[in-house]
Amino acid sequence: MMEMNTLGTLRRTLVAGAFLVLPMAGQGQVADGGEVGANLAVEPVPEMSWTPFLEELEEVLNPVWVGVAVRAGLPAVCAAVLMEAEEQMGEFLKGGVDVDEVTPGGDRALALAMRLRQYGTLRRLCWAGAHLGDCEIEGQPLLILAALRRQTEAMRTLLMSGAHPDAKSISPVLPKLVAEQSLKDLQWHLERDRNLTPIMICAAHGDADGVELLMWAGASQSHYTRVNKRYAINFASVQGYTYIMQLLLGRKPGVEAERRVVISLSGQKAELYKEGQVVETTKVSTGRKGYATPAGTFVITDKHQSWTSTIYHVAMPWFMRLNCGSIGLHAGNIPGYPASHGCIRLPYAKAKAFFGHLRTGDVVEVVP
Repeated sequence: MMEMNTLGTLRRTLVAGAFLVLPMAGQGQVADGGEVGANLAVEPVPEMSWTPFLEELEEVLNPVWVGVAVRAGLPAVCAAVLMEAEEQMGEFLKGGVDVDEVTPGGDRALALAMRLRQYGTLRRLCWAGAHLGDCEIEGQPLLILAALRRQTEAMRTLLMSGAHPDAKSISPVLPKLVAEQSLKDLQWHLERDRNLTPIMICAAHGDADGVELLMWAGASQSHYTRVNKRYAINFASVQGYTYIMQLLLGRKPGVEAERRVVISLSGQKAELYKEGQVVETTKVSTGRKGYATPAGTFVITDKHQSWTSTIYHVAMPWFMRLNCGSIGLHAGNIPGYPASHGCIRLPYAKAKAFFGHLRTGDVVEVVP
């Protein structure tokens, strides 16, 4: 039983026209095997004044008290969601009860069902015409909340009910929602950036199901955050989510014929594989001391036949960028040892050949 000062008056529940006074903490309890009614005194109910519920409902109420809460003015559909009373909720909706009735704090049944992960209830509320707008008590569009909580099933229901796939986060984001996120990078952007979209959040989480669902629903990848100008693929690249980057680039990992480049830092050579077979090999020059090319698995995120470095202002023909970053593969001088500022230089003819074979979304593996 819930013991909260705010629920002192909720220790009464209606039975047969009278109220039964429940024993308070520390008072006599019902003995094992005893009858509940034997220890309950029946008395009339005096006039009561009720305090509005301003917090998120599941943090204030226990289903034991829902019946009383309705009599106190809590929206009937919210009460039914709290007590998981599907049949009762159905009767409320058939009877014309307002599915969007809000509590004084701005909570609604739809947002409550999402927080409680009651996806069947969520679908039923959407079918009943529940409003898909912002959740006032949490200050965000419902689709943003579902993305932040990795609730793919909730996102699917909302999207199929007409929610816009490119909903934008609203600033400021509540500290509680920020604290729920495990990634520091995402926390930073929620606190200091603007206009995050669901697909950005799913990309940051590495939520492949969420990304695929949002792409199916027509989510745009051309949107970027207001302050840091980040796109969805940038959120994935920061975390090194190869699979997510490939999805965002329109690839189907595991389905298409695989093309992969393996760069050996110690051997200063590159091999291009197609379906497991080497089709091209070449000498390379990677980053010199102080500018070492990092080892790891990368994705080609954009390609440019003619490119000029925005950092060093030198030509980089046949440029293939890795992970949206500052390094990539391109044609350049090959002295026989690491000599670049971090990029992987290839001989001109080989750079052109690699460029012709590879597509955005292909994987480049840099090994020691």
